[in-house]
Amino acid sequence: MSNILIVDDDVAVTNHLRVFLMQTERFDSAVVNDSRKALETLAAGGFDALLLDMDMPNVSGLDILQAVHDRGLGVAVIILTGVADVEMAVRAMKLGAFDYLTKPVDEDTLLKVLDDAIKHTAIKQSILRLPATLSKEGLAHGEAFEPFPTQDTGLIRVFHEAEQIADGDSCVFVWGERGTYKEMLARAIHHASPRKAGPFVSVDAAAREPDKFAAELFGQAKEWSGARGEAPGLVEQAAGGTLFIDEVDLLSIPVQVRLRRLIQAGEFYRESSTTVLKADVRVIAASITFSRAKPPPRGRRSPPSRRRSSSCCGATTTPTTCGSSGTSSRRRSPTRPARC
Repeated sequence: MSNILIVDDDVAVTNHLRVFLMQTERFDSAVVNDSRKALETLAAGGFDALLLDMDMPNVSGLDILQAVHDRGLGVAVIILTGVADVEMAVRAMKLGAFDYLTKPVDEDTLLKVLDDAIKHTAIKQSILRLPATLSKEGLAHGEAFEPFPTQDTGLIRVFHEAEQIADGDSCVFVWGERGTYKEMLARAIHHASPRKAGPFVSVDAAAREPDKFAAELFGQAKEWSGARGEAPGLVEQAAGGTLFIDEVDLLSIPVQVRLRRLIQAGEFYRESSTTVLKADVRVIAASITFSRAKPPPRGRRSPPSRRRSSSCCGATTTPTTCGSSGTSSRRRSPTRPARC
């Protein structure tokens, strides 16, 4: 069983969460109602995830999150808050929070986020355990990376990290400059994953009309007036496989919110419809920018694909869930992947 630490000053909340997790028969849990004891309990180790309230007396949730980040405690932190505060959510994510949920928390969503957080931590640990010296011959899915004809040691490490990420089913974020083969890396992840028999659907948000993109992505329902007919979107076309969205930061906020729901709950709805549909698709998103104020923690997101000096964000000099690799300024290198 996975072990979850719940830190919240509200006894009713912690009791509810503890009973709910116990009833799943998948999680053990411990509770801390006095925030001053949270770090001491965490330091004792043995926890796979932390459910952390933001608004507490004595020591705030952000202070605890900052300490977890600074001390490198390596536990996935899921923020719980009674207020939908966008600014606080952004600060929490910059400090490395895995996700941010608003109370009352939907139980199915909580279970999925916990599962993803625990899988994410396991992937990070597997990446950290990779040996110092790696070869292309050591790749379990070498054929997926054949389009990259290189013996560069940095790139080869990127491939091994990408392969570790590919084995899961979490959303992946690829961060790299233009021309650094982000889509090629996304294809490699797809072909090294259990979804390789499914379709790989690619779309560049920068090449689409913003006003029409939601219908292209999520599909169009038939309008009562008959002005628009029913049409499946890219999400449905990628069913059972992988959907790659380049320049994801160019999506409008409403479309990003709907994409988040797709990633979190596997649910979406077509344009001109309120009927919720289920989707079986893995999302890989890419961008040339990264919004965190500080570099993301090792193994979480990846840095620009061109190597700067020695190591980059989530996994050394290559992609952490994909990333860059060392090449000269005249050569382009693939970007680094990272779990979303």
